[in-house]
Amino acid sequence: MTRIDILNMILKELENINSERPGDFVYGIDGYADDYDDDNLGAFISKWEKSGFGEFRKDFPLTTELYAEIVRNNDGVVRPKAVYAAIISHAKDALIEVKNYKDNLFKSMNILPKEDVEKIANSFNVGLNLSFVKFINYEPDCKIYEMVNTIGDNYILICRDYRFDDSEAEERILDMELNIIALERVKFNNDYFFETKKYDTFPYIFSLRRIL
Repeated sequence: MTRIDILNMILKELENINSERPGDFVYGIDGYADDYDDDNLGAFISKWEKSGFGEFRKDFPLTTELYAEIVRNNDGVVRPKAVYAAIISHAKDALIEVKNYKDNLFKSMNILPKEDVEKIANSFNVGLNLSFVKFINYEPDCKIYEMVNTIGDNYILICRDYRFDDSEAEERILDMELNIIALERVKFNNDYFFETKKYDTFPYIFSLRRIL
């Protein structure tokens, strides 16, 4: 079962809940966690995040937001199920977009001379998983396996809806990226961030333009 499958199941359950009470939503999705031998979805998410592997933070950056809503269901604040639906729908759309993004890159991958491939591959040995910086150092047509996956892994962090930003984490990421850009003296035109011909089908476009 993929994360997108889980989100689809949660959304389906959410649609079937008659009550608007958050507790009903939480109890309604507990059954899905049984696939993972956890008491409930909140416990599953919490355990995954504490495992140190970071899969959810990398592939599902809205997990923190979703988990916060789930565990706050006893704070006396009544949240309509539309709140959960918006969070989960956005997370699902983001995951689907990353999948399509990777698929599209693979489909359009060009055959490059061996020396060019090695040059690009070597750029990934810098100890930083910051896709955007590595991406803009090369023409968009230079696509290899490592580049595709690195971009895909960070795509949601770069492009996700600003309403769900983890501002502190986002600032740290963007600060590091800008520092690297400055150090490497990368020359670019601001139009690149929001008029890229090859990616004009994406709804979010690079939100990095917000700080330029």
